[in-house]
Amino acid sequence: MSQAYQALRKKHVAHLNSLLVESTDRLSWFAEELHRHREQGLRKLVEVAKNQSPWHQARLAGIAPEDLTEADLTSIPPMTKADLMEHWDRIVTDRRLTLDLTRSHLANLTSDDYLLDGHHAVTSGGSTRREGVFVYDWHA
Repeated sequence: MSQAYQALRKKHVAHLNSLLVESTDRLSWFAEELHRHREQGLRKLVEVAKNQSPWHQARLAGIAPEDLTEADLTSIPPMTKADLMEHWDRIVTDRRLTLDLTRSHLANLTSDDYLLDGHHAVTSGGSTRREGVFVYDWHA
């Protein structure tokens, strides 16, 4: 593994360790605090998707992230693996990523390594036997 990979991995592990106290504190939260935290996360997720993904922008056009509640989730159609693979380049929120770039990265791996500046890419057939290519970064 490259020195750059090792350095970034070390940084991520240190950040994770710093989150342990905060995460442990959440174990004592009351239901209302958990509910509020989940809805804030949901709103942020939908806002990022709408702002950075052309596919989600069109798909979620009628959704106002700032007003979204957990109860509204049933009105949003799920994104399927078929949707992802058909519209991959329009779905990802980092516009530098493409399906071709990600597949090339995966095909050339000889050990674990980051794609671009800190993304992990994985592929899976899952139970459907249909390929799925997934990318996430540290914050995701």
